Amino acid sequence: MSDLNTYLQDMSGGSAANKWDIVCSYSTKELNKILEDKYSSEKPTIYKDITFDIERADPFTGEKFKIKYELTLGAPSFSFIAGINGKCKLVMAIKGKYTIITESGKAIEKVIPSNKYSLNGILPIVAVCGTANSSSNNEPKIVEEGNIINFSEQIQKASVTLQFKHNEETSWSISPSPGPDDKDIMETYFLPAIAQYFKDSSTEIDYTLASISSKSVNIPGDQIVIEPLSFVFATYAEGDKGALSLYIQTKNSGNSAGNKVPSFQPDGKAILPFSDGYTASLILSSDFFQKVCFKASLERAGWTDIRTSPKETIIYAKNNYKARLVANEVYYDHGQEEYNYYDGKLINGGDNYIKFTFFYDGQNHKMKLNIKLDPLQYQQFWQWSRTTGGYGASTSDDAKITISIDEEYDLGDPNIYTITDTDINLTINVNPTITVSTDAGLGMDFVKKTVISYITKEIGSMSCNLSLGGINIFRTTNLLFPMEKVLKFDSKIGFLVPCDLVLLGSIL
Repeated sequence: MSDLNTYLQDMSGGSAANKWDIVCSYSTKELNKILEDKYSSEKPTIYKDITFDIERADPFTGEKFKIKYELTLGAPSFSFIAGINGKCKLVMAIKGKYTIITESGKAIEKVIPSNKYSLNGILPIVAVCGTANSSSNNEPKIVEEGNIINFSEQIQKASVTLQFKHNEETSWSISPSPGPDDKDIMETYFLPAIAQYFKDSSTEIDYTLASISSKSVNIPGDQIVIEPLSFVFATYAEGDKGALSLYIQTKNSGNSAGNKVPSFQPDGKAILPFSDGYTASLILSSDFFQKVCFKASLERAGWTDIRTSPKETIIYAKNNYKARLVANEVYYDHGQEEYNYYDGKLINGGDNYIKFTFFYDGQNHKMKLNIKLDPLQYQQFWQWSRTTGGYGASTSDDAKITISIDEEYDLGDPNIYTITDTDINLTINVNPTITVSTDAGLGMDFVKKTVISYITKEIGSMSCNLSLGGINIFRTTNLLFPMEKVLKFDSKIGFLVPCDLVLLGSIL
């Protein structure tokens, strides 16, 4: 794993979303905590205490005997396997006892102490798909990694889970390898029996790691209502660390499904989807962030002709300000009458694009937003005259009004962003720079002051309020974590938009 600055530098290299809209990722550390909580609950929903019998015949004497296993499996711990997609290694400690009962009724009991053996399995990770209605009689659909799940009337919900049952690819082993006294009982006889037990067991088990629903949620105000359309899941291993990622496409973007075998490789470099200190992330692709989120926010604020950049996080938009100074002014200065006349051309915000650029400043380790309008010039005719004791003086000129914007914002500034359990918001006010230049002459300073004051007032401050509260459905509703877990975003690091928009956090 990398520190935050290295992570953001890596994420600046390009979109990590593999042409999907949203990527939700969780570390194996967090997912193991979920399984441990299920195991430790008052009514465990995963395998813990198991009892079963098997009958065998002595290969030398032919005498039949029975083995009764009474075992407790420890809390499960799993890891993804580097280079092998869609499978994980599961480890559960074994303790308890087994009893050998001969044909004559003689019983030989042997205790399996704690910390001696563990049961190891190689299990598929699959998506179990079905309707949101638990009373439906439809059999759930099992989908393996590398296949796209499309939501429909028949599939409204899917859960990513460890698959114990109904799969011939699952394999089991005992670690360490049993010695001669236990080898047949704990390996030769036990492993096929435990595999069959898991396959046939009617026990209600729940090794769900994450779930997603296509049902939309009513959200108040102008928030974006995100509607999942399809998704795939992918696993990633890096040493003893790993991650499960859900790649989600939405109705909002209008995009088709992305890469069906996605890998988290911004700029071609494989990394974990979160940095040191975090165990979960929610990522909005640059395309989704621009087209669905930022564009909608600008439109609500009155911006027009908004254009996005598919390969960069750069948005172009025009503002609707207009200003034209046509006025007569008469005033007196120490008994002297002065007169000004102005006749300016229309200053129109639609004359050029304002450019919004999100970027990571690696030198200063800051996420920033630059808003820029290349200088625009307008002509402003003015005439000045003064009358004193019957004598007059006058001058006139075409002044040049220059309007430009070049402002930079630190997206970690708590004065401009909010990240809470209910609100994710970025509010920015843009103030254009207005300058007036003309030939030196009588009354010029007064003219400059008047023109700048008037144009500044007419244009005013341009606002941009980026509201992303609607994505909280992924924090609390669409991702149905077991044990009522929720995704908690870090509110201290601000908006991270190295290319995609990134929210880092943990599962609580």
